[in-house]
Amino acid sequence: MSKIESLSQREVYPSNRANALNSWSWKDGAPTLVFQIGEQDRYLRSSSLRLNFKLRLQRPTGTSAVPVYPNNNGADGGAAFMCLQNSKVGALACFSSINVTNSRNNSLERVLNLPRLQSSYIATGSDFTSYANELQLECGATSSQEAQGRRENAEQEVCARVLCGMFLMGEDIPLGPAGRGTSGLIIKLNLAASIEALHGADAAGCFYEIVNPSLTFQVGNPAGGTLPAISALPYTSFSSYYNVISTGDDNMSLNCGLSSVISSFTNFCPVSYIASTIEDGVETYTLRNAPYTSDAQYAPITSLTFYKNGLQFPYAFDVNEAEMITNTAGVFAADGYTSQRELNFLSALQPSKDRTKTLAGNISESGLGSAEVPEANRDRYNTISEHVYGIGCRYDGLGHGSSTNFKEAQYSTRIRSGLNGSSPNACFTFLLHRNMINFTNGGISVSN
Repeated sequence: MSKIESLSQREVYPSNRANALNSWSWKDGAPTLVFQIGEQDRYLRSSSLRLNFKLRLQRPTGTSAVPVYPNNNGADGGAAFMCLQNSKVGALACFSSINVTNSRNNSLERVLNLPRLQSSYIATGSDFTSYANELQLECGATSSQEAQGRRENAEQEVCARVLCGMFLMGEDIPLGPAGRGTSGLIIKLNLAASIEALHGADAAGCFYEIVNPSLTFQVGNPAGGTLPAISALPYTSFSSYYNVISTGDDNMSLNCGLSSVISSFTNFCPVSYIASTIEDGVETYTLRNAPYTSDAQYAPITSLTFYKNGLQFPYAFDVNEAEMITNTAGVFAADGYTSQRELNFLSALQPSKDRTKTLAGNISESGLGSAEVPEANRDRYNTISEHVYGIGCRYDGLGHGSSTNFKEAQYSTRIRSGLNGSSPNACFTFLLHRNMINFTNGGISVSN
């Protein structure tokens, strides 16, 4: 990489203007935001990339010209009108996927099930203080359903990170022509349907709007004004997968075809919650049996094994949490915190040596005994029992850049739990891996 001599500030607006009021929504037939960062002899400082917009949650009677907001918690003194977003990711629940290409339409990364990825990634790397401060600005999230509802009774302003693998490490990305860079970038954000992004007792028919969106970022100006020639450019990427499990001894298997996988993690949600106006389809639940509505249906993971081509890997043992679980007449209860499962899950998202804070713990996972429940006002900081739950493993165990090859090997996970065989739970799996852009004959190819 050439030495950066100076920095310049940039702001770009969507190239596909939706309407005269500059608002985007699934309801009004404008479900896609497209931002173009032109080909230029500069570096994109990906750590500075921010998506800026105003968010409006609206009742069915609202319009872009005359917004009609919810009345969560009866905040205005009248009858409550409950329409909410997930309190861990807030406004980011509005974006279902990200596609990153270059100006020649070469695909660089495509992240599906984006709210599910963010619900694990943000909460595991943040704590109460984060949600009381910067995360309210970055994604309009509070970690408390009560506080979340009050925020969403009015228009919100958000300045969010773009959470895809290509920008995850904060690398400087050359934007020059082939042989000197990516030939620019096109970032396409697809909006989620309102039924997936909103929930609450009165959310049926409600919708949201994204207003006045833009991307802001810094570009680095190289010495001499020209980017140096390069033959290849490495970067990280997320790939996402969907499975369903329903039995007490089930396997998830993937033929991902990826040669350099750093880590994998999975979070769960009852299938019937995914597109429900009543239930939160973004929350990272524990496994549960139907009708899913209370702790009486808790179906905990008692044992967990990761495999590569049928052999235990990267752990040569089962993650066994059976001693932490009580089963009385078919009703399961968590007597203790399933810390080994949780530690492996957290490590999949961030190496243990780099983690300084997390929301996951006894409070979020309901590990506290009844006599130890925090005082009522603490619930304003984190809604008790809103889980930061998942499973995962890290192949780069030391955090020094190693990975494992699944190009011709099968990834699989065996999950033994309290599921009863007739209660489908969705499994959203994400693999973080390395890709390589290769520059040949004036063009590019991507290998993974």
